Amino acid sequence: MVVVHPHFQLFLYVFTLVAAVCLGLLFVKQKGVADAADTPSTYQVGARVELVGLRKALLNGATGHVVKELDEGTGRIAVKLISGREVAIKPENLKAADLDQILENQSHVDKKYNEAVAVAVEACAEDTKGQMCYICMDGAAKEASCAGAHYHGVVAGALGWACWKTYVGRHEMETARQLAMSSLGTGLFAADHREDALSVYEANLSILRRVGADEESMLNVQGNLACTYHRLGRLEEAKSMRRDCYSGWLKLKGAEHPSTLFAANFYATLLNVVEAKALLCKIIPVARRVLGDSDDLTLKMRWVYSQALYGDPGASLDDLREAVTTLEDTARIARRVLGGEHPLTTGVEKTLGKSRAAYDARRGVLEALAGGHGVDLAALRQTYRA
Repeated sequence: MVVVHPHFQLFLYVFTLVAAVCLGLLFVKQKGVADAADTPSTYQVGARVELVGLRKALLNGATGHVVKELDEGTGRIAVKLISGREVAIKPENLKAADLDQILENQSHVDKKYNEAVAVAVEACAEDTKGQMCYICMDGAAKEASCAGAHYHGVVAGALGWACWKTYVGRHEMETARQLAMSSLGTGLFAADHREDALSVYEANLSILRRVGADEESMLNVQGNLACTYHRLGRLEEAKSMRRDCYSGWLKLKGAEHPSTLFAANFYATLLNVVEAKALLCKIIPVARRVLGDSDDLTLKMRWVYSQALYGDPGASLDDLREAVTTLEDTARIARRVLGGEHPLTTGVEKTLGKSRAAYDARRGVLEALAGGHGVDLAALRQTYRA
């Protein structure tokens, strides 16, 4: 019988434990190497990426493009997000954004085009009975869509896919391809595929930044992005991008250019009533002088301004009266220029009804207070706030 010395038993135990730990560490290291092989340690400048696995949940899912490759000192990659913000991210918190690959897959594009056409043909079958239908004619559909013709709803969606199908094979720096991607985003937005439109616009802006496109092209896409953010209820992102669009157009084209005025009006719709009134008081006189009182953008500005006036909880009776008179004039012009059934006309007239009701209610309160206490109505009107 062999007797094992207690110290030797202890040595065997410690040796076995150390060996197990070392084997475990080796397995983890080999697994890490395998994982690293699956996930790139760096990305080339210009690569479109998506942020994942971050503690700041709001950043997860954000997309952008690499502006600086891996910094060996910090172990991070510089990424410029669609919002314009630049962040430094660890490689494990990035993944290649696959939208570009999906959009450039011809079989996928063909499939989406055929699906969209089928929906559009069914939706407008009754209206186009006995007439030429462009979306039923493959070549004509592409020509009509890419020529900049204006369509609505699911028809716009089908024609957007038709346009993209035509130019998807072109180089990404070609203007026709960039416009085709913009048309696809616009078509998807019109067809109420807002999330898909957002992805297309984000991809479009990322590509434009990567290839060094002109500022005007990027501002146009940013405007589309801001509108999509707004419709999706992402108001802070919409407001930030609206502000960037307005300042960008102001710097590029000046205060009197229609694109600057258009961007300013949209920006005003996302401001609080005090900020909105201040901005609109500045740009409405410019619009009236440059575009004229009958231009639809001027009419929209005056409509937005009136809503800010009567929507202000601290509005005076004079503010409410100004809102009513402004809307009455705007409604009269809109009905004459655009017709009674135009959405702008009906929208202004609906707001006019609300502003009149608010004015009448406020005046009734003031008159009741003045009558009951022998107070001069004119003096009370100047000091009273809701």
